[in-house]
Amino acid sequence: VPFIKSTSGLSSHEVLKPRGAVRFPSPDHLSPSFPVITIWFWASCFLSLSLILLCPLISVRPLKNTQISLFSHWFTLYAVDTRGRHSELSTVTLRTACPLVDDNKAEEIADKIYNLYNGYTSGKEQQTAYNTLMEVSASMLFRVQHHYNSHYEKFGDFVWRSEDELGPRKAHLILRRLERVSSHCSSLLRSAYIQSRVDAVPYLFCRSEEVRPAGMVWYSVLKDTKVTCEEKMVSMARNTYGESKGR
Repeated sequence: VPFIKSTSGLSSHEVLKPRGAVRFPSPDHLSPSFPVITIWFWASCFLSLSLILLCPLISVRPLKNTQISLFSHWFTLYAVDTRGRHSELSTVTLRTACPLVDDNKAEEIADKIYNLYNGYTSGKEQQTAYNTLMEVSASMLFRVQHHYNSHYEKFGDFVWRSEDELGPRKAHLILRRLERVSSHCSSLLRSAYIQSRVDAVPYLFCRSEEVRPAGMVWYSVLKDTKVTCEEKMVSMARNTYGESKGR
């Protein structure tokens, strides 16, 4: 069953066809020397009581000696038609990447915080350090802590220095944000190198050739319709993690 995405006021629909309608690289044809991560992109649309899903399969080859992190979320779903009849249960996997971080910026912030903490810290410097650390995301904060301890731990680790310079209350407000980072992502954020990359991911764009009647309801578009499709590319930013710099 196709996934239908409609925009109010338009007479056409965007239809994503099932994975059999388009060919993507098969992991079996990729070099075994490179780790291959298969990414399932699941799109879903709630049509009042109905839910239709599909899953194009895309194979991505990361840099050598690096890995791309993905979370896996599992759902069990079924569709309900207008008469209340249920379809068979389907298991859906939704994989999302760890939040993006800018490693160069994280290292710059770590250096900035060290300079603010170093020596006598005035009230203005304390507030600057506090604001800087609160403005970044939890993942960026974790990476800032990693760089700080890597370079300056001999002068006191990040937690101790923050408590000493900012006071227990402000330090607690900063450090408790680290709890939002999952154990999986936190282990990756301790990697020696984190690089940013942009991958071009193919997807299939389909448009119905039939004009939608004015009184048409959602479930009516589930009937077979004639569509024209074209393959397009979308750019997706992601991080790669490793113990050595990739090319």
